[in-house]
Amino acid sequence: MLAALRASGRASDHLFLAGNLLLLCCFVPPLSLATFFAVSALLLYVKSFVPARLSGAYLAAACTILVATLVLYHRAAGIPGGAVPAVLTAPLSSLSVTADTVRLLSNIGASYCFLRAVYALLEPRLLFSDYARFYFFFPTYFSGPVMTPQDYLAQAPLFGAGNTVSGLARMALGIVKIVASLWLAGVMPLVSPTGMVNVIQMNSAAWAWLYAFAAGVWLFLNFSGFSDVAIGAGRLCNITVPENFNNPFAATDITDFWRRWHITLAVWLRACIFTPLVHALGFRFGAQHVALVVLPPLITMIVCGLWHGLSACYVIWGALHGAGLVIRHAWKVTMSGRLPQTVTASSVYVAAAWLLTHAYVAFAWAFFFPAPSPSLLHSLIYASRMLGIVRYDVDLAITHAVTALGLR
Repeated sequence: MLAALRASGRASDHLFLAGNLLLLCCFVPPLSLATFFAVSALLLYVKSFVPARLSGAYLAAACTILVATLVLYHRAAGIPGGAVPAVLTAPLSSLSVTADTVRLLSNIGASYCFLRAVYALLEPRLLFSDYARFYFFFPTYFSGPVMTPQDYLAQAPLFGAGNTVSGLARMALGIVKIVASLWLAGVMPLVSPTGMVNVIQMNSAAWAWLYAFAAGVWLFLNFSGFSDVAIGAGRLCNITVPENFNNPFAATDITDFWRRWHITLAVWLRACIFTPLVHALGFRFGAQHVALVVLPPLITMIVCGLWHGLSACYVIWGALHGAGLVIRHAWKVTMSGRLPQTVTASSVYVAAAWLLTHAYVAFAWAFFFPAPSPSLLHSLIYASRMLGIVRYDVDLAITHAVTALGLR
C-alpha cells in the first residue's frame, strides 16, 4: 500500500517537501538547516554498504558522529555572539537581528534532528527522498513530537476540508496554552537567573517548593502548547502526529510520570537507549543481575539530561529521575505484594503517592531551570532552600565546591 501511495503521489510528496523546506528557511538559516541533515544523510548512505556483521559497530560509530555534531550545535549556541558555525548564519547577516536571535535560529531544532537521525539509522532501508520528507516535516521539526520514519512515511499528505476544523481547534488550544505560559512566565521567577536568585534570598522552603512546582506547570503549558500546535498543523496536512502529553499531573509514581510527560521522547529513549542497554547487560551479567535494574534507567535518564544540554545541572536532573525510576522499581518489587489492596487503593495512599511523586519531580526541576542555561551554583543553593537549609556556611561551601570543580 505504501508503495502504491508513493507511486501515485510522488509529485505531491516532492511538492510537500518543498513547501516544508520553504517554511523552515523562514526560521533557520539554510546552510545551518542543511548541516545536520547532510551529516546524517551521508551516514545513512554509507550504512547501505556496511556488511551485516559490522552493522552494530557502524551504528555505534555513526551515533558518535551524530553526538559530536549535536555537541557542535549546543556549544556554538552557548558562545556569546557565536553561531553554528558563524558562517552558516550569513543569510541573516543583512537582517536587523541580534546576535542572540542568530544563535537561537541556528541552534533551534538540533536536538530533535538528532532523534530523527538515530531513528533513521535504525531502519533496515530508507531512501534518501523518504528520509528528506521525514526529516524536514515542518510542524514537528523544532520541538517534536518525535515520529518514527514508519509512522510518518505510511501517511500521505492531503489538504482537505475534513481535517480543517479539528486541526485548527487543536492549534487554537495550543496557542491558548502558550499564551497562558507567557503570562505565567511573568510571575514565575525560575524562568530567569535573577528570579531564581530572588527566591533563594527569600530563605523560605515553602516558596521554593511552590515556585519549583509552578516551573513544571509553566513548562507543561508551554511545551504541550507547542505540541498541540504541531499536532493540529499535522492534522491539516492529513498527517497524524503522536500525542506528547497525557495529563502528567495525574501521575502517582515516577514511572507513570514518564508515560505521560514528553511521551515521544520517552519512547525514543526506551527504544534507542534503555532496551539496548538491558540486552547488552543481560548478555554480560545474566538476566537476574542487579545491574539490569540499576544501570539502564540511570544511564538512560542521564542521556536524557545531556540531550537537553551540556550542563552538570542537566546531568543531575537526569540522574535524579533515573534514581527515582530505580527506587520506584525497588518499591514495586519489595512492597507492592505485601501491602493489601485496601491500602494501595485507598484515597490516602493515592494522595500520598501523588504528593511524593510531584514533590520529587519539583525538586528535580531545581536543576533544570532556568532553561536552557541552568547554573549549578544557583541550583544547589536553591535545592538547599527547598530542604530548609538557610545557612551562610553551607552556601559558601557550595560556592567553593562549584568553583573548585570548574563547573557552572
